[in-house]
This record gives sequence, structure tokens and C-alpha cells, in this order.
Amino acid sequence: MPQHTDEEQWRAALEAAHEFATKEPERWKASWDKLGEVMGTLFGVLNLIPAFAAPRYLAQGNPAVRPTPEQLLGLFDKYISLLDYWKPTTTNIQDHEFLRTEEATRRLRALLETWEWSLEAPAPIVQAARDWLAAYGAREPAGGWDQWMGPEEAQKAEPKG
Repeated sequence: MPQHTDEEQWRAALEAAHEFATKEPERWKASWDKLGEVMGTLFGVLNLIPAFAAPRYLAQGNPAVRPTPEQLLGLFDKYISLLDYWKPTTTNIQDHEFLRTEEATRRLRALLETWEWSLEAPAPIVQAARDWLAAYGAREPAGGWDQWMGPEEAQKAEPKG
């Protein structure tokens, strides 16, 4: 079997995608929409979990700009449905960073169901978020989660006015 460079593989994938989009535009659009939904769910969870794990980061949030309880639980429900979808297709769950988070995800979702949203998460939510990050394979920040103020970009962000 011939070796292909990354660039050749990328070009072949682009050509296949173009052919699919041209021959089956409705299926292409539906696939693209679904991919956007999946990526939005993953990014939403990946952006939210560190805030729950780091009390100082969560405390910086804007109480006027936050998800409703329905949006928050809906995000976790979509994430859990992704885990349920991937599970049967994965031979070793430990090789799949998202599937490793299932227990912590379900625990965190249950805790969030009864939590009155504020900029201070109770200890069980903080711990479940930290367990999620550990299962995912995220390293604890220098100084630990209790001291972490958020991503560097968030710390350097200028207020818009």
C-alpha cells in the first residue's frame, strides 16, 4: 500500500467532501449541521467544566450572562447522548478521552439539576468538575484549581466598552 503525505490525504479528503456536497447537497447540509451541533456541544462542555473546577474563575463570571438551568442541563444531556452514541463503537473506553468522563459527567449533571446557579459552586460540583477534567486527561494548572483564574486569554481580556 503506498504511503501518502498528510497533504495528499488532506487533498483527497477535500475532494471527497466536494464530491459528496455536489452529488448529495441535502445530505451534505444535514451532515454539516449535525457536525456543528456536535462540535458546539463538545466546546460548550469543554469551556464550562473548568469554570466549575476553579472557584476563582467562576467567581469572575458575569451573573447577567449565564445559561439558564434548562440550557445548562440541555448541554449536559446532549453531551451524555454523544457518550451513549460513541460507547458501542469504542473497543477501549480508556482510549477515548470523552468516554472516560462519563461517570463524572452523570454525577455533575445530577448535581446541577438541583443547584441554584450562582458565581459560587458548592464543593460537590467543584469536585465533580475536577474529576471530569482528570478523567479527560487535563493537567491541573500551576498553583492548583483553587488558585486558577482562568485561561490566559480571559485574564488579559480588555473590557469592551
